[in-house]
Amino acid sequence: MKRWLYVGLAVLCIWLLMSGRLELLLLSLLGLGGAGSAKLASDYASKKKASDEASEETRKTIGSARDLLAKHEEEVRELEEADYGSADIGTLIDGANERERRRTDRTEP
Repeated sequence: MKRWLYVGLAVLCIWLLMSGRLELLLLSLLGLGGAGSAKLASDYASKKKASDEASEETRKTIGSARDLLAKHEEEVRELEEADYGSADIGTLIDGANERERRRTDRTEP
């Protein structure tokens, strides 16, 4: 089908050139160029939409990573401020386990 379209277009261009109707030849070629550019514009729009969605997902991921980093830094600051010099090893391990349970618990907001 596409092959016959190209053959028909070639015949039309040759006929318009031979008959001296250069303005019609130019007009038909510009029309074909416009149709091709409309296809390119629609392809561009769909690819732009896909890249915008990916960019938004990346922004969300970066935002959640920053929130996680801020929570981690807050925990570290709290731990550094606390005085655990006189605590025994069992208390320290229990505290660390409790923090890990809270960190991995998906039910908390």
